[in-house]
Amino acid sequence: MRTPWHRLGPLAACLLMLGVAGARAAEDKSATASIDREALDRHVFFLLRDVINYGADLYNNPRDQSEEGVFAARGACYRLYQRTLLHLRPVLSYRPDLQKAIDRGIADAETKESIGERAFVLRKVIDQVRAEVAPLWFRLGGEKGVSRLVEDFITVALGDKKVDFTRGGKYKLKDDQIAEMKQHFVEWISQETGGPLRYSGKGMRGVHRGMGITDSQFSALVADLRAVLEQNNVRPDAAAALVKIFEKARRDVVQPKEEKKTGGAKVQGKVTLDGQPLPGGKVTFVPAKGSDVKSRDADIDKDGSYRIPDLPPGQYKIAIEGTAKTPAPKQFARADTSGLTLEVKEGSNRHDIALKSK
Repeated sequence: MRTPWHRLGPLAACLLMLGVAGARAAEDKSATASIDREALDRHVFFLLRDVINYGADLYNNPRDQSEEGVFAARGACYRLYQRTLLHLRPVLSYRPDLQKAIDRGIADAETKESIGERAFVLRKVIDQVRAEVAPLWFRLGGEKGVSRLVEDFITVALGDKKVDFTRGGKYKLKDDQIAEMKQHFVEWISQETGGPLRYSGKGMRGVHRGMGITDSQFSALVADLRAVLEQNNVRPDAAAALVKIFEKARRDVVQPKEEKKTGGAKVQGKVTLDGQPLPGGKVTFVPAKGSDVKSRDADIDKDGSYRIPDLPPGQYKIAIEGTAKTPAPKQFARADTSGLTLEVKEGSNRHDIALKSK
């Protein structure tokens, strides 16, 4: 029975092109660097699926049921697997471990007396290659596996007070809403991991706008995901990859912290004593009489600088205190006797304070 290689048509042509491209890439490191490895992995994954199906059909359904016919069919299966791996080897230059596995598998197959055993040895190698290059969706178990993960994940997250899925009861979820959310999760994971399903829900940012989700709550959600992945015995590399995808969504899910609006002005400057920085102490701004604004103070740094970020505009008297090691003159300790004043205006104010000991 003639080898079926010539009958594979597009499959054989594709393998031949991969072999040529892989050989060139192996010779040229710059070419290897330019390969879209994720796309190539996906292509190899589905290509090998077709090779397996075709080889299994040859092996299990020989046209000639005689002993010679069965032997020829199994030999054709073996040669199909062998040539596929030989053509594929140079393509996998970016995966040296798989190249070594192919080398070992081909050598091991040659030691088997039975042509059927040889085919089975190479089938295991093909399965190994497919497992390594499989898109994340398939490493997670495809739709069935991901649906199971999502079911467990949502169940755990809904009961986790640290996640606070209902936002303190603000978002009460009905059964049909939970079912829809699970389906959207499956679709979203599929879309992000190379699966066939496409996400049909609203954008992540729009869905979570106004919920006030915090970083700590999102981290608790990720912790639940890690636990579910471990409980379901998901491969560590696949689990890490899915967690990474979830982390990328953090910026769209977590409510940005709004900057505190004070309506005040910024006052900063430097305090010196006899021309030298006052290394420590405190500066206090006391509002003029009749104002309901409270006094504000700020620490003086070692270089004499101070800063008050949100002082309401207005007229102030200023008091200065030094440290035990470098005290300020006593007359500056009280705002009503220091003689230091400042009119604080909207925006940024620069006010250096020069003290003299005499």
